[in-house]
Amino acid sequence: MEYVFRQSRRKIVSQEASHLGTPPQPSCDRGDDSVHEKDNVVVNASSPSVGGGHAPVRAVDTYPRAAGAYRRPTRAQGRHIRPAHGQDRRDWRYEFLRIVAMFLILASHYYGFNNWQVRTDPALRGSWGNAVNALGLWAGQVGVVLFVLISAYFLAYSTSHPLPRLIRLWVQTAVYSVGTYVVFLLIAALTHHPVEIHPRDILTAVFPITFQAYWFVSAYFVLMLFVPFINRLLDTLTRHQAFVLTGLVVWVVFIWQILNGRSMYWTEPLYLIGVYLIGALIRRYPQAMPRIRWWGVLLTFVVTAGLTLVFTHGLRNPNPVAGPMGWSIELFNREQPHSTQILEILAAASLFICVTQSHKPQRTTRWHDVVLTVAPATFGVYLLHNSPMLEQRLWSVLFAVTPEPQGPWRKLIISLLQITVLYIVLLAVSMLILRLIVRPLTRWTDQHIIRPLMKRLTGSAPAVAHGQSEAQGAAMPASGGGAAENNFR
Repeated sequence: MEYVFRQSRRKIVSQEASHLGTPPQPSCDRGDDSVHEKDNVVVNASSPSVGGGHAPVRAVDTYPRAAGAYRRPTRAQGRHIRPAHGQDRRDWRYEFLRIVAMFLILASHYYGFNNWQVRTDPALRGSWGNAVNALGLWAGQVGVVLFVLISAYFLAYSTSHPLPRLIRLWVQTAVYSVGTYVVFLLIAALTHHPVEIHPRDILTAVFPITFQAYWFVSAYFVLMLFVPFINRLLDTLTRHQAFVLTGLVVWVVFIWQILNGRSMYWTEPLYLIGVYLIGALIRRYPQAMPRIRWWGVLLTFVVTAGLTLVFTHGLRNPNPVAGPMGWSIELFNREQPHSTQILEILAAASLFICVTQSHKPQRTTRWHDVVLTVAPATFGVYLLHNSPMLEQRLWSVLFAVTPEPQGPWRKLIISLLQITVLYIVLLAVSMLILRLIVRPLTRWTDQHIIRPLMKRLTGSAPAVAHGQSEAQGAAMPASGGGAAENNFR
């Protein structure tokens, strides 16, 4: 009797909705679910899932298939859920990850350029101390992977034209490369140190991406060219196919290096593309990701760092395996051919998945505001301290004025203090440059170059992303939000 009453009620509601010209809302009571859930499913794309993704919510279609009524989603629509427009906002969790990632990158350069005896003395090259110092390079690659994962997570559905993003990336990079070169010439002139000006130095400063002044920026530029095509490809693949594709790329680019150290399938752009695919899957299929707790992240970091330490020590000493396998002594802690970053990817991916699965606080605190204010300047920290004109001189001056600490614990504590102080100083300088030069110049570029150019190419100008730094939705790793740009054509 109750079932007959429900059927009559659905018929009346459907007739009233058809008369008013609007489809009725589906009922979600459990009694309907048990009868109709298998055949009539409506996907609600606005319901957030664990980890910030958007999971399909099964709701029951309890009205007849009248004109204007909801219809069952197609196979392509049911694979993954595209977030509703405007749902993405800057999330302090991912902004804080960017700050941590840049700290790891700065630390890797610190340990890679120090003048400590354990690194510079050839007699200690095979020591455990040398291998521990080389762990800084492992930390830097973890930071690089984190940056790309953040970008992939917030660009996973983007099919917009890449040109605005690429122009903004070039503008911001050129500001720092040209600026550091001019500052270098001014300091040389004021201190009366003769400097030989090479044409390639000028070209590198003016065209930093073409001449690879920064390897990461050049590789990231290439990645952004492919992002619309990668995302369109992922739109057409099933979940199984997307995971198989990502697995094949990871195998060819990262794991093949271990099986055959002489393979030449690794390049910097492929490195970032492989990581991008992983980040895109984390965003598109959050339910397929393993549940990772903080203790799991800590365990992953300890295991991957320990394996890197053991392999680095073993490869820097004579052994019967490295030669036949063609392994480089930098197999596990460099971004170069004949090396692999699979351990760094495992560590960074575990941390990133854990963050996506964490609870986002509803209330904002002063700490959140500080993170959101500081995070956009992290890209400038990279461009400043890794500048071709300043990199060697920065570390030479730093280690010339600070004597080498004695003992492993003193080295660890003092090095972390020096890295932290240097990071704060570089962040302050970067924030100043960002506000006084980069942002005004980017606004001018948007108005006078990007908008007219995109209007000519696509027929409409891209919208400006408010509340984002130029290094976020436009250029460097994004952490929420995005410009409403034209579709890539």
